[in-house]
Amino acid sequence: MKKEQSCFFIALVIKYVKSKGKDTSLLFKGIEESRNKMEDQHEWIDVKTTNLFLDNLDALFEYEPGIMQKIGYEVFIEQSSFFQLLFFKLTPISIILKNFESFYKKNISKAIHANAIYHREGHIELIFEPKEKSLYHPAVCDTFKGNILGILHSKGFNDAKIEEQSCVIRDKDATKCHYKATWKPHPTILSKIKQSLNFRFRDQSTIIQNMEESHAKLQDQYDQINKLFDKLKSSENRFRRIFENIQDVYFELALDGTIQEISPSINSISDYTTK
Repeated sequence: MKKEQSCFFIALVIKYVKSKGKDTSLLFKGIEESRNKMEDQHEWIDVKTTNLFLDNLDALFEYEPGIMQKIGYEVFIEQSSFFQLLFFKLTPISIILKNFESFYKKNISKAIHANAIYHREGHIELIFEPKEKSLYHPAVCDTFKGNILGILHSKGFNDAKIEEQSCVIRDKDATKCHYKATWKPHPTILSKIKQSLNFRFRDQSTIIQNMEESHAKLQDQYDQINKLFDKLKSSENRFRRIFENIQDVYFELALDGTIQEISPSINSISDYTTK
């Protein structure tokens, strides 16, 4: 099986479907042999298997219009950790998009070239170009559009919207999927300070320059936060692998004695299960 599509988002979708009380077995119709991989966030599968999963997902929700974008949005909001949501809330959108292309290729898909263009605060563009147009599934973009809306809403841009400029499926001659996201920017602390200085000081340029230099340092700090987030994610992934493959039984208890989490090894050495 080719390692073209990450199971990271797929595994989150499976958890999301469970939370809605849906029958998750329907997600694997025709691809039952890939179920274990698709439930593992660290695995990769081929594009054809991913497309069958997305078709099954669409059918499970009875082809509701806009359902894929809705799922992308709700999966981001409901399945992201507190730290991830805090990271997106605090980090400027320009910095989030700075490494978008490399992040998408490394963590999401090797079959689609993705790019993000930051025009200004309140206006970005997202571009997805599949390596093979015949294997492209529009739900890939639709769910990711939902993710982007989730990020913007988590930052307080509740009026944000995404408009389709072109789609390789819906536009016969298109080679790329092109989306534009817009929202009304909130005044930043820096802009408010600048406005105040314009009325209070004659020598504005020197003061404003110092403020901009301080702002640049702040952006650098955000870059450091981004690196720390990657390290935390890597550490979390290592712990999860150990937790899921350990031979001994590992468990965590709450103060009242209830089991909060227990390793899957309990299945093979006792009559109890983790399900």
